Order: sequence, then C-alpha cells, then structure tokens
Amino acid sequence: MIEPLITEMKSHFDELSSYQEKVVSASGIKCLEGCGACCKSPNVEATAAEMLPLAEFVLENPKWTDVLDQLHAAEAPCVFYKAASSDGERGRCSVYAHRPSICRLFGSSVQKRKDGKMELSVCTKQKEFYKSEIEKANQEINLQQNIPTMQDFGQKLKMKLLSHGHLSESLPINQAAALAIEVLAFHHQMNGQMNGDDRCLREGR
Repeated sequence: MIEPLITEMKSHFDELSSYQEKVVSASGIKCLEGCGACCKSPNVEATAAEMLPLAEFVLENPKWTDVLDQLHAAEAPCVFYKAASSDGERGRCSVYAHRPSICRLFGSSVQKRKDGKMELSVCTKQKEFYKSEIEKANQEINLQQNIPTMQDFGQKLKMKLLSHGHLSESLPINQAAALAIEVLAFHHQMNGQMNGDDRCLREGR
C-alpha cells in the first residue's frame, strides 16, 4: 500500500525539520532570504518516494496533469522553483512544505568530510555572507560528539526504502516528481479516488 509510505515520508520530513531547526538555532546560519541559487541547479536529485507527499498535494488539483506535462517537458531546474530575478538567483519554492530531503538539509545541516572531520553543509552564498560564523561553528561542531549528519539521514532513508524498488532510486528532481505523481495517480485510479483528469496511467512510465 502506498499510504503507509506517504505517512513514513512525512514523518521523515518532520524529523528533518526538527534537526534543521536545532542546527540553525545553534549556528545562527540559514539560507539567505529570497535566495534561490541552489534551487536553479540542474543537479538536484531525489527519490520518487520522497516526492509522494508532493504528489499527494498536486493530485488535489483537478489540473494535475498540467503539472505532470510540465515535469516531463522540463529537464532542469525544478519546475516548482519560481525565479524572481532574470538570472534565477533569487526566487522561492512554490511547494516548500512538500520539498524532498536534500532541499531541507542542504544549507542547514552538518556533513562529514572524507577526512572524518565535520562541517556545516553550506552553499557558496552562505560562505560569503557568514564567513566568520561558519568558521566558528565548524570548530565547535568538531568538539562535540554524536552529531547527526546529512549522511546519517541519507542512510536512514535508504534503509526505509529498501523494499520499494524504483521508488527508492535517486533521479533528477523533475523525473522523481513525475514518477511519484504517476504512481500515486495510478493507485488512486485503481481505487476510484481520481480527482479531475482521469488520464489513463500505468504504474510509473
């Protein structure tokens, strides 16, 4: 059943939000207001499983197939990112409450480097704006023990998705969102729960 997986992903996101709040509170470092530099990257990936809460939200709209068509037509960046400047550097996420793990963790979490040391996971914009604060925070982080990292949460997610086949594969974010919508729409069709366009779908193209 797909519903338990959606519930599990929402619980996973709640855990990430709590973690993110603690990191921001302790370091004072967060994403810059109105910045969308990372969101316009063509290299953002997610699993379709993580996108199921977003798919649930999209399918509430009778014109959900328009969104699906946009996702299939676009390569990058994420179609849910709405740029507010000509260079795309400023903007906002139009589905912020339903964003996947990478969008929640990058810029406000701790990561382990190859040499074993830990540091804040921050973007170039943050490094410029919070230079001294980041240096101080990284020093303090390495004096502490048992701090969860991005890698830890990634491993936990991987374990949760072991039995979910193609839904657990990392894909470019638009592809992941499209697959999640198709799978959930197919499930709704099979259970007579379809909203709006009843386009015939199979379980993931």
